[in-house]
Amino acid sequence: MTDLDERLEVLGDVPAFAALPDPVLRRLARQAEALVLPAGATLFEQGAMPTHLHVLLDGQVGLLGVGADGQTTVVEVLRPVDQFVLAAVLTDAPYLMAARTLEPVRLYLIDAATLRQLVEAEPQLAVAMIVSLSRHFRMLVRQVKDLKLRSTAQRLGCYLLELARQQGDPARLKLPYDKQLLAARLGTTPENLSRAFATLRDHGVRTSGATVSLGRPARLAEFAQPDEIPEG
Repeated sequence: MTDLDERLEVLGDVPAFAALPDPVLRRLARQAEALVLPAGATLFEQGAMPTHLHVLLDGQVGLLGVGADGQTTVVEVLRPVDQFVLAAVLTDAPYLMAARTLEPVRLYLIDAATLRQLVEAEPQLAVAMIVSLSRHFRMLVRQVKDLKLRSTAQRLGCYLLELARQQGDPARLKLPYDKQLLAARLGTTPENLSRAFATLRDHGVRTSGATVSLGRPARLAEFAQPDEIPEG
């Protein structure tokens, strides 16, 4: 397999690019530059101008919001394979978040100016970008609804149920990162997260390190009330 073939195969797995015709995907693949970074590396700072679209291939990346006092919080934890912070790249606007690697990562970088030129020239790519932005908007709406309408314990319950579904076992799952990071991801503190896990014990949830058992998934779902509207 040539390097171009490998890039084509990987980019074809990215949801934003999956439906692109082969000629358009090839134009993107020719622009993809491989990058390997250790844990704790900075990909970009909040307020910086985007130079590349980042495509995460391996590892995890945290998107961090930085307050005026310098305090940071995790807005999202990204896992492969997917692109991220597309809106800033397409609009040539400053990043609203910083990005740090949470573990060793492998990425493709696609030059931002080149991507914008391709979007202008290729209608299929423009449509793919609109679909990707729309999906991200729906995800953000879900997160805002969770923060405003659910307690910390309910948010945790919904998260555990969805993670169990993704991992293929409705009764057992493994947390993908430590509880401090999970607390930030759910918009709470480590202390409140511990109290939320304690609350969920009454609904069948047991923890052992990173392993979580859902003894009564139906009861947990009744308590957490996960959103039944499909992602779309």
